[in-house]
Amino acid sequence: MELELFVKFVFFLIFIYSVTNGVTILRDGQVGDPRDPAKIIIGKPAKIIAVILLLVGVLAVTLMLVDLPL
Repeated sequence: MELELFVKFVFFLIFIYSVTNGVTILRDGQVGDPRDPAKIIIGKPAKIIAVILLLVGVLAVTLMLVDLPL
């Protein structure tokens, strides 16, 4: 029982992290540190990264809500 709760908590943390970062990337339109322009990803690749993060969040919620056979 404790292991299942721990796994669901980890999936919840993954969900929070991925959705927060995905929405931030979609809002800003860029990925990276604004202090170092050489490492910034702008435009369509940034949106692809954001969509991947949001899909990881959806997968994490799905796995969190499903009863896992642990």
